[in-house]
Amino acid sequence: MRSENAARDSPHSANIPSLIILIWCRVRCYEGNDMKHRFWVFGVTFAISQVGCGGPQPPERHSQSQERPHPTHQSASPSLREILGPLGARQTPEKLAEVAAFIRRWERSPFEPMPENTSDLSTQALMLAWLTESPDVSVVVSVALSRLCEGRGANVGPFATVGSMFGMAAYLIEHPGTAGHEPDVQAAGVASALLWYEDSLRRGEGRNELMDELIAIRDQRGHDGLREWWEAHIRLTE
Repeated sequence: MRSENAARDSPHSANIPSLIILIWCRVRCYEGNDMKHRFWVFGVTFAISQVGCGGPQPPERHSQSQERPHPTHQSASPSLREILGPLGARQTPEKLAEVAAFIRRWERSPFEPMPENTSDLSTQALMLAWLTESPDVSVVVSVALSRLCEGRGANVGPFATVGSMFGMAAYLIEHPGTAGHEPDVQAAGVASALLWYEDSLRRGEGRNELMDELIAIRDQRGHDGLREWWEAHIRLTE
């Protein structure tokens, strides 16, 4: 039987509307090679599924919440809340490096329960809350990958977009001084989206032709290949 944490972190957590997090982030929407919109938006929402209706709310800013022990893991390592720190608080480079390291562990199996998360919220919800409020990390989100995947097989857009956001966040932390719109950052986001897609396949979800093509590019040419694909299909300009 799957644990409660596993249910919260399932692939469907990206598209079942039971917890909505409104994200302050800069969003640029693209279609093909043409930039269609450029705007600051409050209403970028991602639906994160919870167990039952009316799931728990995001953590309160600068508050300490009681945490419950993970049912199968006992560890002296910091909890996810401790890694992320108070919402909206600035973090040292060392603390940000801990966040990036967690993202890299998480994105390998993003739909599995993480031992660091001992809270009643899903890992996706906690991470989206952190990224929403972080004064240190700001990602430039494009819906181009999601749009290009449409009609190519399974609907991978929701979790591919979420996965790319955190891949870009980790890359920005790992490469200080890099701007969010740069192709290298966007390619890092695609690479992380592919990890989320691959984990969904392991869980029996459907295939998408474009994502399979991008996996082949990644396996043959790595980050450089994904960057070249991005530059050939989506042009980001100031």
